[in-house]
Amino acid sequence: MYRLLFFAVFSLFVIKAEAQTVTDMFIDMPDSIIPYIDSKQRKELVELKHMEPDSTATIGNNLGKIKLTRLSDSILTLQLSECNTIELGKLEDNKFVFIKTYGAPLQESLCCIIDNKWRKIKMVDFSDINFIQESDSIPELEQKEMMQLLEFSLISASIATIPDELIIKLNTPLVTTEEKKKFDAIILQRNVKWNGKAFN
Repeated sequence: MYRLLFFAVFSLFVIKAEAQTVTDMFIDMPDSIIPYIDSKQRKELVELKHMEPDSTATIGNNLGKIKLTRLSDSILTLQLSECNTIELGKLEDNKFVFIKTYGAPLQESLCCIIDNKWRKIKMVDFSDINFIQESDSIPELEQKEMMQLLEFSLISASIATIPDELIIKLNTPLVTTEEKKKFDAIILQRNVKWNGKAFN
């Protein structure tokens, strides 16, 4: 009887230990990932966000302000600076999607799948996504010239309203306002979903 009770309690402990939320993951994040914000500061940000869920939790350090802008059991968004953001989303089976986005105004993201111990499982590659659609309002020759400029574009990613879905954008090089309108006519934003093995 006691042996059965022991194993039942032990099993519950194991399940609880493995079933981490993004809050747990964030607080337990290795300091090497963001060297200038330690676990105590990460916990402070979480507590501030819980006190006022509709506001942005902010702490300051020598490099400026760090803002926790989104926090739920499954999604976290942290703005480290005007041009540096990280996002964490919980997938199934104790897998998480982790996104680092750099740059302003053009942004580029690095995205990977990690386990609940912050060990990288694999990188996520968005290079095969087709963002381009043809436009009847833009001459074919001009579209070809625009396509050459797009070779220098950057791809950024962000978590949608659920962690299983990512919003993927192709960020065009610096162009005039008129040129940007033309690019907007042929560039599509893409949403990709987690199928248990990959985002597609």
